[in-house]
Amino acid sequence: MTATAPGDEAAPLLAVRDVAVHYGGIKAVDGITLDMHPGKIYGIIGPNGSGKSTLLAALTRLVQLTRGEITYAGRDLRRTRASSLAGLGIARTFQTVRLMPGRTVRQNVQLGADVRSEPLRRRLAGLRSAPRSASSSVADAISRTGLAGLDDFRPDELSYGTQRRIEIARAMATEPRLLLLDEPTAGMNGAERLEISQLMRRLSAEGLTQLLVEHDVQMMIDTCDHVFAMAAGTVIAEGAPRDVVRDERVREAYLGTRWHEHA
Repeated sequence: MTATAPGDEAAPLLAVRDVAVHYGGIKAVDGITLDMHPGKIYGIIGPNGSGKSTLLAALTRLVQLTRGEITYAGRDLRRTRASSLAGLGIARTFQTVRLMPGRTVRQNVQLGADVRSEPLRRRLAGLRSAPRSASSSVADAISRTGLAGLDDFRPDELSYGTQRRIEIARAMATEPRLLLLDEPTAGMNGAERLEISQLMRRLSAEGLTQLLVEHDVQMMIDTCDHVFAMAAGTVIAEGAPRDVVRDERVREAYLGTRWHEHA
């Protein structure tokens, strides 16, 4: 199932064809086909266990495919190592905050720039200053994610929502063309979720393609251009967010018949 949204006539940045990830008899992901076009925000919704995070892991080469193809900017990713993705322009965040609490905001974000340009030993040690180009990437990422003025704070001195933005800034420091976010607003209050939504829209306006996995359906409606709904490892509906959440298959599998959007 692949719908083409208005303005999506160009070749997709990411093309997924019949991707499956099976663990023995468990079909965590089973035959996913989707396209992601430049500058759009895509969302994945679905109940726990529907395969959302496994799909992200497959796209970022953290799990092996049982079958299928993943093509990014015309490049076959099936034999690409996860550690090579940053150099290709693909970055991601994870469900849980993964920051270095003893380092400053700038030092945490610098790790993203180093991932793209430095050996593993050096970026983990974090003992040397970044080259001029990496420093520029760090400053730009901090500015774009609304963290200006917080460079010298440690993450544990800042709010949970700000810590999430630091993670996004670290990913942005790799200068990605494609950013994947796994539940970036989990545990946030309404104001913090709005900040992340607005940040994603700003980055989209700058041309960044994004894929968001999230349980906050209203945020998905407000933020995404196109949504995929998953259940039991497959895509059961896709399209404009408001259309997807009204789909009877999605209501039955995930939202419940009494869910109503408030937008």
